[in-house]
Amino acid sequence: MLKSILVPLDHKSTSERRIMAATTLGQKFGAHIQGVHVLPTLEHMMQTIPYMPYAAEVYQQHHQSLKKQAKALLEHFEHAMTGAALNYDRVLEEGDQNSIYKFYSRCADLTLVNQEDLTVGRILNQMSSFVLGSGLPVMALPENMLFPTIGERILVAWNDSAQCARAIHDALPFLREAEQVTVLSVGEYDKDQVPTADICQHLSRHNVNVEGREDGVADNIAETILMAAEELNVDLIVAGAWGHSRITEVILGG
Repeated sequence: MLKSILVPLDHKSTSERRIMAATTLGQKFGAHIQGVHVLPTLEHMMQTIPYMPYAAEVYQQHHQSLKKQAKALLEHFEHAMTGAALNYDRVLEEGDQNSIYKFYSRCADLTLVNQEDLTVGRILNQMSSFVLGSGLPVMALPENMLFPTIGERILVAWNDSAQCARAIHDALPFLREAEQVTVLSVGEYDKDQVPTADICQHLSRHNVNVEGREDGVADNIAETILMAAEELNVDLIVAGAWGHSRITEVILGG
């Protein structure tokens, strides 16, 4: 079961979407919610804002202002969790933001981020890097989306890779609770169609209400997945995540 959810917090409206989603999921699974905010150290601020030779007092004042904002943000998180009658804790740390968020994500069953995150995305060294670096399940929340339901109708993107298999295993708490699960295989040029029968049989043994769907060859697999998600009116997509080596990305792209 899903027992712990990490909510990275910042000072933007993006935090509100993560809090709303955490509330929905916390009530759905009876999970503990952990809100974490990380402040940069004063030394880090002075090193990473070199554009003008500000006096040390200016950095100190800004640092104190960030602390006040962090206090208000954590109080807002606490109010939301208390109002939803959820178990929670809140953490305020100071240090390397990327490392600290990844540490806490590895001590949680699920971490919530925002799909287009330009705020926490920077803090987490871009969402894709965080997804790969965390090593545990990450849920990306779409832009401008409310969360009356999450995981009632699920689309699983399946290509029989190790990453997809791991994603399905990690998503079992959602899959078991879903009203309907569709496993989608999209054909690729010069490759045999990946069948869905075996993975559907495996999921049915876990009491998942599942059906397979094998679409033909597509030029854009991601677009095909999104079109199927819209057609099926799903509220959650399960997919594996992987990356190339740095040298491969430099030569061929990510």
